[in-house]
Amino acid sequence: MRIPRSEWGRLAWLRKLLQRLEVADVKGSLKIVMKGNRPEYYQCIWNAEKNKIIRNYLNKENMHLVKYLATKSYCEAVKKVLDQTEYKLKSYRPTDVLKEIDGIYESYPQAKMELVEPIVPTYRMMVEKWKAGCIRSDYPFGSGEIYTKNGERVRSKSEKILADNFSDK
Repeated sequence: MRIPRSEWGRLAWLRKLLQRLEVADVKGSLKIVMKGNRPEYYQCIWNAEKNKIIRNYLNKENMHLVKYLATKSYCEAVKKVLDQTEYKLKSYRPTDVLKEIDGIYESYPQAKMELVEPIVPTYRMMVEKWKAGCIRSDYPFGSGEIYTKNGERVRSKSEKILADNFSDK
C-alpha cells in the first residue's frame, strides 16, 4: 500500500478508501457496557414520540448488527476528520490526517477495536507487524558459537585468536 506524500493526496486517497468501505444503513448507534470482563452491546435509537433514547440489547445472534453499528460510527468519525482536515488545509494550517485517524481508532475501548477494521493500518499495527517479522536470537552476534581453548565463549573469530594468544603467554 503506497500512501501519497502530500496532505492533499492523502486526503483524496482516504476519501476513496472510505467510499469503497461498505457501511450498512442501520438505524441508531452502538453502546458498549462492560459487565466484568464481558462486553454487552446495545443498539441506541432515538424515539421522537417518547422523546428519549431506547436501548435494545444485542445478543450473539446479532453480532453482524454490532459490527455494522461499530463500523458506521468509525466511518462517521473518519469522515468528520477528513472534512476538518480539508478545512485546515484550505486555511493553510499544518495537519497530519493519518495521525488523527490513528487517534480515532486508538481512542476506542478494546471491545470496540475488535469490531472495527481501521481504514488504514495504525502506526501501532505497523510497528507490531514489523516486530513480528524481525529475527530474534538469544545470542546477538550470530548463531554460531565460538569458544577459546579454555572453553570461554567469545563473539568473533578475531576475539578467539586474541584470547588464545593471551592464554598461551
